[in-house]
Amino acid sequence: MHGASADSLRALVASLGAAVEGGADASRIGDDLFGVAGLMRREPSLRRGATARVTVAVTALALAYGIVNCAQDAWNEQLVKRGTLDRKIPDAILPSLSWIWLVILVLAALTALALRAESRSVHSPG
Repeated sequence: MHGASADSLRALVASLGAAVEGGADASRIGDDLFGVAGLMRREPSLRRGATARVTVAVTALALAYGIVNCAQDAWNEQLVKRGTLDRKIPDAILPSLSWIWLVILVLAALTALALRAESRSVHSPG
């Protein structure tokens, strides 16, 4: 495995290790994970649905992140640095507990809802 898959596997192993060390029943966790994996293998529609939702969420977040960072850069470069305005929009390059990241998440949620509505209208019969 490479890239995101390897990172996801490492994160999963670390989470499972922490859960078992914290007293969780490893046998029960294993049974649940194998049950979910078996269900996903038997039901392709579940797999497609889960993949589609994640794709929409990631696309919406990337779009919101890009829009906010573009607006922040334009605002600070064109208005603040030239002395037109004094108020800066805070950096949004890295995730943080700040109002700018709340804006990004709200914009991403609205975008995801719009994308899902569009996807439903395209796939609906008639």
